[in-house]
Amino acid sequence: PLEEADENKRISILFEGVAIHATVYVNGCLMKHNFCGYTSFEVDITDVARFGEENVVSVYINNKQHEGWWYEGAGIYRHVHLIKSELISVDLWGVFACPEHIEDKAWRVATETTVRNDDFSRRRVRIKGEILTETRELAAISEASGIIDCKQKRMFRYSFDVTDPKLWSPDTPVRYTMRTTVYSGEKVVDVNEVKFGFRTFYMDPDKGLFINGKHYKIKGMCGHENNGLTGKAVPDNIQRYRVQKMKEMGANGYRCSHYPQSEALMEALDEA
Repeated sequence: PLEEADENKRISILFEGVAIHATVYVNGCLMKHNFCGYTSFEVDITDVARFGEENVVSVYINNKQHEGWWYEGAGIYRHVHLIKSELISVDLWGVFACPEHIEDKAWRVATETTVRNDDFSRRRVRIKGEILTETRELAAISEASGIIDCKQKRMFRYSFDVTDPKLWSPDTPVRYTMRTTVYSGEKVVDVNEVKFGFRTFYMDPDKGLFINGKHYKIKGMCGHENNGLTGKAVPDNIQRYRVQKMKEMGANGYRCSHYPQSEALMEALDEA
């Protein structure tokens, strides 16, 4: 539901996956075509949304076309999210953190944050980035600031210095959190969190894969997103169960066959 208090916000709908060819209407207005059943897409409905009354979202799906030779299902088979944000906000998937080992115990995390301005005037913003440990303790902090033109996006680049972080590996999948807070003036307008890990890796043509200096033989599984009797729309708990079973079997790698798979499955793999 959209309340009257939402009227000055940006409103969008995120479809994680619709098979196969999808056309989205909102309140009778054509809003979006998406012709891939495996890629997520966002529909900005701000201009046609009705506040304090009913909104009608219609998704027309044509499954006569095929993208592969495997079972692809039909319809909305992944999560759908209603997103309400301020006019100044972190863009969808707008935070990228890249840890780099400098020397000994010293690491640097180069970060890119894309912020969007959906207002009709230029706005000055301040970005505060914080790296948090698994126990939510502050490991590093950094900031950036600048002006974003109206109806535009801007990427801010900044970096963090971190000493002796716990390393991610297939045996110990330790992940840190990058928390990004966006300020317009003194007001907090958005907070975004993404997870990432510290690790080094390289491939030797004779010896194979090394993670954090340790040799790993890839024992991989190859899987489609569908799962037996549940069909194409797989519940999140089933995704976690599948990954658990794969790990119990001794697998340490997973190949997505042959397309981007759901965020729920990627999250389950990260947690494992």
